[in-house]
Amino acid sequence: MTPVALGIVLVAIAGLIFVSALFSGLETALFSLRPHQLRRLEQNHPALVNFVQLFRDKPRRVLNVLLLGDGLVKVPLVVLCLFLLWRGPLAGHLPQWVAAILIFAIVVLLCDLVPKLIELRRLGVALRITEVCRLEVVSVLDYLVERVALTRPHNFVRGCS
Repeated sequence: MTPVALGIVLVAIAGLIFVSALFSGLETALFSLRPHQLRRLEQNHPALVNFVQLFRDKPRRVLNVLLLGDGLVKVPLVVLCLFLLWRGPLAGHLPQWVAAILIFAIVVLLCDLVPKLIELRRLGVALRITEVCRLEVVSVLDYLVERVALTRPHNFVRGCS
């Protein structure tokens, strides 16, 4: 693998880790907010008014969008990590079980656990970053979830007893 290709793969992995951490932190931040914090968020950040209203009305839908987005980011992240381990500078030097532990550590620790702990400790980091991004990713995923929900029966949970 050339140094340029290695750099591109590493930048892509770092970007995917950041986006996955953002989804994970946003999930924790939103579902940790109390009603008075939601009101304050609406007052202080007018760009989030529609999103906060959607969150109040349909929290499961917002959770589905966040989990779907996180899942859609983690699949290419794992693929790129595998590519890096199999074709990168460490190819053939690491046993498969070590590679599996490294990928597990990246996905669980960097993408899920650490962002959730940061949000629980310092609530609002992901919300502020999301406001800067203008919720474009969440809007696109919300649209996709809405399309999927329209094509599936709404009472599928009832059959799962």
